[in-house]
Amino acid sequence: MKKIFVLGVIFVFCYLYFFHAYFVDRSRNQYDQKEYPNLSVENSKFHKKLTVIDLHADQLLWNRDLYQKVNYGHFDWHRAKEGGIDIQILSSVTRVPFGVNYHSNSSDTDMIGVLAFLQHWPVKTWFSEYERANYMLDKLHNYSKSHKIVFIQNPKDLETLPSQDQIGVIFSVEGAHAFEGSIEKFQQLYNKGLRMVGLTHFFDNDVGGSAHGVKKNGLTPFGKKLLSLMEEKGVIIDLAHSSDKVFSEVFQLAKRPFVVSHGGVKGTCNSPRNLSDSQLMMIKKNKGMIGIGFWDEAVCGIGVKYIVDAIEYVVRIIGDDYVGLGSDFDGTVHTPFDSRGVKQITQELLNRGYTVESIRKIMGENALRILKQGLKPRILSASS
Repeated sequence: MKKIFVLGVIFVFCYLYFFHAYFVDRSRNQYDQKEYPNLSVENSKFHKKLTVIDLHADQLLWNRDLYQKVNYGHFDWHRAKEGGIDIQILSSVTRVPFGVNYHSNSSDTDMIGVLAFLQHWPVKTWFSEYERANYMLDKLHNYSKSHKIVFIQNPKDLETLPSQDQIGVIFSVEGAHAFEGSIEKFQQLYNKGLRMVGLTHFFDNDVGGSAHGVKKNGLTPFGKKLLSLMEEKGVIIDLAHSSDKVFSEVFQLAKRPFVVSHGGVKGTCNSPRNLSDSQLMMIKKNKGMIGIGFWDEAVCGIGVKYIVDAIEYVVRIIGDDYVGLGSDFDGTVHTPFDSRGVKQITQELLNRGYTVESIRKIMGENALRILKQGLKPRILSASS
């Protein structure tokens, strides 16, 4: 009996260590549509001419080669090119509590530390949010050694958009807790290419409150200091997951456009994380934008119809200059399609009678404007 127990323990450990993360990836990053109808020749040519930019995906969290096409998860180079994506912002998720929800979470538990262990990441990533972000940034650097990836770090990189066989990528962190309360660690990640920062994720941190935190407070003194430095350096502020207080305070303090990289609007989906009309008006005044998410909890349905309904609502409230795509691909969400299906949003916008100019803005030109304004060349100085 003792021998059987020991063998059982060994089996469970081996399953967890060698297979569990693989099955988590397959089960949590699902999509419905496996076959994609071809667009008409005319619409296909139109889509290919668009600049398509997605503001948020979490592919770096998983042990999948970016250049290997697989039939699970949402994003890889091959499927993204098939969908016509030109620029993808890739985020680093560094801490998520167990039992995560949209209402109230503390930072007492750490699911990503377990995932780092199960995916055989370096030991230093098991216990450090900063080391996890650094590890994912190193992965992106390794990918960019291929001509297929253009690692975008300043406006000059945007002067010539990625060619037909390339995708531009920008590195982000989802939650400034990745800096572990250290300006120096922010600076180190910036020096390696960090160009967007989501201030919070699913819990309140040392920068400010989360929409899903316990206190949902405003910016801390450290948060205000970091905000000022980000704007000075040309790092784009991302208010996805931020508390109402953080959102309002950033609106008052920000001198450059900010984004809500992935989410929805209460006007079509009354979720705790979605934006109110008053927040949409702040985005317009800031000349920022929201990237509409593709998953059920963001748009209250799984299908291109629900995504475009949310886009349409934003256009109706504040105009077509302030909305775009924020898929949250590979963010443990269920979407209607993987990255091959992005072209269906173009088709649905055409079906609804949107003008060519509006579609260009929504599919990427709004995001391109903010990238050009928000990024600036790094200026070396004694303090850098």
